[in-house]
Amino acid sequence: GKRSLLDVCREGGVQFMAYSCVNGWPAVLSPAEDPHVRRIAARLSCTPAQVLIRWALRQGAGVLVRTRKPQRLPENLAAYDVELADDDAQLLDGLAQLHHSTTAGLAPAFVAGDAYG
Repeated sequence: GKRSLLDVCREGGVQFMAYSCVNGWPAVLSPAEDPHVRRIAARLSCTPAQVLIRWALRQGAGVLVRTRKPQRLPENLAAYDVELADDDAQLLDGLAQLHHSTTAGLAPAFVAGDAYG
């Protein structure tokens, strides 16, 4: 079967770095604005950014997070304390897969005009 880039990195002892896991550029819909991410964040009483950071960490990725607001540094660090359920992680895995594989004809309605088409 196909191996993911993350799997290849793990096998080769290479640390995969998650750059821009909160900022969705060049997509119009930021991952932090995705309704599924926002729903998970609301249920866990945390920010969408914390959900996304924790998801990337759970994958074993190193995470680079930039902020212009010093008060967000503790918020970003608190992502380590977010307990992401397996179901939530699987949903986020699916969203990441969808983002990288969806053709314009299959894009969900809430991303109209996004990088999908």
